[in-house]
Formats: sequence, C-alpha cells, structure tokens
Amino acid sequence: ASRTSDLCYRGVQLAIELEKLQSVGIQVVTRSEENYPIFLRKRLQLARPPVLFYAGNLNLANSLGISIVGSRNAEQSSIEFAEKLVMKAVKEDLTIFSGGARGIDSTAEKTAINNNGRCVSIVPDTLARRIKVRENREAIVKNQLLLLSTANPNAPFKPYTAMERNKYIYVLSQAAFIVQSTEKKGGTWEGAIENLKNRWVPAYIRFDEKVPAGNRALIE
Repeated sequence: ASRTSDLCYRGVQLAIELEKLQSVGIQVVTRSEENYPIFLRKRLQLARPPVLFYAGNLNLANSLGISIVGSRNAEQSSIEFAEKLVMKAVKEDLTIFSGGARGIDSTAEKTAINNNGRCVSIVPDTLARRIKVRENREAIVKNQLLLLSTANPNAPFKPYTAMERNKYIYVLSQAAFIVQSTEKKGGTWEGAIENLKNRWVPAYIRFDEKVPAGNRALIE
C-alpha cells in the first residue's frame, strides 16, 4: 500500500511539474512517443536520450539541414566563414543545427534567423531562461527556432551536459561543418572525434591558410 501511495504521489508531482513547464512554453517528449525526432531514433537507437525538453515546433528537428560547430573564442575569419556558410544554406532551404554557445554556435544561429532561415539550437542548460529572451520568443513564434535540450530546463551549466549534447547536434543533421577547433581539447574537438568514430554524418572541416592547428589535426 505504501508503495502504491508513493507512486501516486510521484505521478501527481510529475503532472504538476509538466504543467509548470507548459505554462512557460516548454514541452516534453519521451523516446517512446511517435513525434520523437526521427534521426535521434534511427542513428542512436537505444542510446537516444529518454526525455527531451523543447520550445518551438518539434517538427523542425526532422527537417533537412546541416550542423555548424566551432570554438567559443572564435577568430574573426571563422565568424565570417560561418556567416557566409549559413547564408548559403538558408538559400538552399536547409535548417541550421547548432549548440547555443557563444562564438560559432551563436553566430550561426543568429545569422540563420536574421536571414529568414530556420534553426534548431540544442542547448545544454537553462532552457527556461533562454525561452524568456525576446529574440528567441519572436523566432519561435515565427517557426524559425526550436530550442531543444536533454537537461532539466532550470538546470545550471554543467560541463558533462555540454559535452553530451554535442552528439545530438551531429545526429540531427545531414552533414556537419566544423569551422574552428582547438587541437585535442574542448567540446568542438571531442564532438568531431566522436562523430568521426561513429560515422553518423559526413564531416567537412574548414581549411585555408588562416585555420588553426586544431582544424589541420582533425583533417589528418
């Protein structure tokens, strides 16, 4: 009887929490539901995250697009490259997948939205705070932005969740573009190596006379 009572209590608490999230525009989908993102299901199978929190049109996660990733402390040449790449992708009606961090991620996402494109931002933390940003709310209403996370919407930044979400950026896209990476450290490097090992999607690494050593190391 006590176990039944405990389960009922937990069920009520869960319902209350879900209602709170829905009241601020955050939805939840589990991996057993039909509307769970297709490419997460196909490419990760049993390793796919059990629960996703999101704000926006979840169907954007199933749209064809490219992932664009790179360092937080990006060089100006990398920023300019990312902007040009995004504008070309938007013209070809491709969705941009990125990770919501400063630097290359935020550049790619803002450029897509400012050029009437679509963007899926897979964020590692503070979804509840991000949805309060006016620019994000406006883009969500216009069906240009989907905020997606595996972390509790009120959870603060944690390094392991940031590293964990890297795989989802790759898996949701059809091809990955690595704009700038630091050699053998950081999320961009680890995410690129993980994708290369698992062969989720083709990876294209920026290469010109200005690229850092990390890009050259990835190509090797």
